[in-house]
Amino acid sequence: MSEAAVEESTSRFACPRCGAFSHHVRGALLMVAKSGQATFGRSFSDKPGVYFIEGTAINLPGSTPPTQWTATVCAACNQASVWREDALVYPAASTAARPHPEMPSAARGLYEEASAVLPHSRRAAAALARAALESLLKELDESGGHKNLQTRIGELQGKVNASLWQVLTALRVVGNDSLHGDEDDLVILYLEGDAAEVVEPFFGAINALVEELITQPRKAQELYALIPQAKRDAAERAAN
Repeated sequence: MSEAAVEESTSRFACPRCGAFSHHVRGALLMVAKSGQATFGRSFSDKPGVYFIEGTAINLPGSTPPTQWTATVCAACNQASVWREDALVYPAASTAARPHPEMPSAARGLYEEASAVLPHSRRAAAALARAALESLLKELDESGGHKNLQTRIGELQGKVNASLWQVLTALRVVGNDSLHGDEDDLVILYLEGDAAEVVEPFFGAINALVEELITQPRKAQELYALIPQAKRDAAERAAN
């Protein structure tokens, strides 16, 4: 049997690995089989009856099975993803938003891990999202000191909008209680509710916190620096 050709095509979409809207090259996902002394690659299929076994060899019928599984490679990050027809198989699809581009690296790593594990374990995702929030607040706390997460979130009152503060508090509670077995109504809703409705506010709240405490102050400072010094001094005197 001859080796099947890999049909390649290109398209543009948001990469499931890096999030960039970029070009992707798509090709058939092949399986390597042995027939007698020969090995060959054929388009992979998960339909029953496509392959058959003879001793220690895998054989296929004479015709090439229809291509159901494909692999794509992103031009932006050079990472591969696997698809079954139009459904993403790897990496597992997550309902969590991409991390804010200005999120500090330590918190980002935990956030991305929480997002990646979400399709497999919502308990683990909640614990990792909680850890991402704690890492972020530690990095932003100029006073230092050993504080628990409840204290750090409490100190945000008056610094962030009230609805964001409430969601951050809910994230802390779910992150703690879902692993400790304290399944109150909120935890049950998170574990058993619809992912798009329950999960997104938690991940979105961490991104919103980065926007409020890092991005907006940076943009404000850059804009303020464009005002002539004499006018800044006059404005600050008036404010005092």
